[in-house]
Amino acid sequence: MRKSRLWKRFCIIAFVLLILILFFFGYDRINQKYPQAAVEIVGMEEPIETDGVEMLVKNAHFYTTEELERLQVPEEIIYSDGLCMITFEVQIKNVSGESKKVEAAYRRIETLGWSGGVGINALAYFNQDHMQSIFELADQETRSITLTFPIIPRSFTKKDWEHIQEKQYYYVLSFYPTKKMIRLQFT
Repeated sequence: MRKSRLWKRFCIIAFVLLILILFFFGYDRINQKYPQAAVEIVGMEEPIETDGVEMLVKNAHFYTTEELERLQVPEEIIYSDGLCMITFEVQIKNVSGESKKVEAAYRRIETLGWSGGVGINALAYFNQDHMQSIFELADQETRSITLTFPIIPRSFTKKDWEHIQEKQYYYVLSFYPTKKMIRLQFT
């Protein structure tokens, strides 16, 4: 009876060790097959190309809740617990040599420990004259759109929220194999 229990324990421990060893070998194999992405960062007003499209960011603004209220932004855009918003103009140029479908609202911004997507309601408000975030560009055609990214307090600790405007933000264009980003500087 006692040998039976020891044998069961031995088998369970051996099985768990085998699973752990296989996990670590698999983890190592995946990391060798897909190495860490190279990072390319450019500043504002510097063009960067990704997927046959050249992008240039201009006029970045960081709006607090009070500034948005002064601009008379509709209430449905401003959340009840407050909101900050990053807006910037993106100039998109097709350099692929052929007609290309562009999804301007597909990309994200990020800062240390947080990333966020486009706020569709605010996108419509800031682009009233040409509200299309998906459009077709002929070769060498250029179009501009103002992108909007809401930042809400519940995404951050209270301490981080107090210094939210001081963080460094990046507009991320691609993640792999090269992570391409534009460093945002606010006016």
